[in-house]
Amino acid sequence: MLCAQALKLRSAADDPISPSHSIRLQRNCSASPRTLLAVLGGLSAVSLTIGLAFWMMNAPWVLFFSGVEVLAVAVAFLVHARSVADSDTLVLTAFEVQIIQERQGKLQSFSFNRSLLRVGMTAGFDPCIALHSGGQTVTFGLGLRPAVRRAVCRQLQKDLAHASARECVHKLQAVLAQAGVRAVVLNAHG
Repeated sequence: MLCAQALKLRSAADDPISPSHSIRLQRNCSASPRTLLAVLGGLSAVSLTIGLAFWMMNAPWVLFFSGVEVLAVAVAFLVHARSVADSDTLVLTAFEVQIIQERQGKLQSFSFNRSLLRVGMTAGFDPCIALHSGGQTVTFGLGLRPAVRRAVCRQLQKDLAHASARECVHKLQAVLAQAGVRAVVLNAHG
């Protein structure tokens, strides 16, 4: 699986005059993959054991439905495991904003001119942070709670146009820390 750090950041190393500062937002998952596999294995063993017991009592359909249940739970665990690795990385330089999104193992990168960028919230039941520029819109902060998204949006609106890249990233980190969200500041060059 690729990670955001492996993606070549055009602004970070190629332009020594304009140093970049990054902040990475990733969903919090308190269970390790090994723990999730152990839980899946335990659930599967119990279900299949019950199915085998009924099969021995001449009720073979229970084993069939136990197998279907185990398959459905395994698919649900796989979908959960893929979405836990999702992340958003915000890379700021003096002139550019770059969003790197990892969604289910796929990386996408979006670059915006910092002076032309508008920040707002999407409409709807679960609004996200929306970055608009030149007809392009990217949502950001999908793994954050709605109240934290609004606080991050306000901070970006306030600082993106006037603060340095370093100040903006550190103020965002402070807003996130105040909300109890752990965000990692990456590859500060310069």
